[in-house]
Amino acid sequence: MNEVTYKSSKLKFQKKFVSRRVIGLSLNYKRSSPREEYSKVKDGWYLNAFLFLPFKDLKSLYLPGNHIAGCVENEGFEWLSRVSNLETLDLSWNSLKNSILLHMGNLSS
Repeated sequence: MNEVTYKSSKLKFQKKFVSRRVIGLSLNYKRSSPREEYSKVKDGWYLNAFLFLPFKDLKSLYLPGNHIAGCVENEGFEWLSRVSNLETLDLSWNSLKNSILLHMGNLSS
């Protein structure tokens, strides 16, 4: 299938020409710059993973460097298990705690 990658300063996404569906989202460092020190950020950001459900063909989701500390209550990473085509999830350079692993148990590898 033909694919196109679109890049802007705000958003990067990939879109299939055939189905017109988003297959990749890159939201890298949208809450800070890569050079910003994490110690300067007082409060983490809480993600609402439910918002990704409409992207049924999503294969890759990149969220590094956004100071994500966790998820909104009842809107956590367990919702991502319903995005059945998701192959890549990048949460590097965030403020997640080890307890997040409990909530990600439903994701397939």
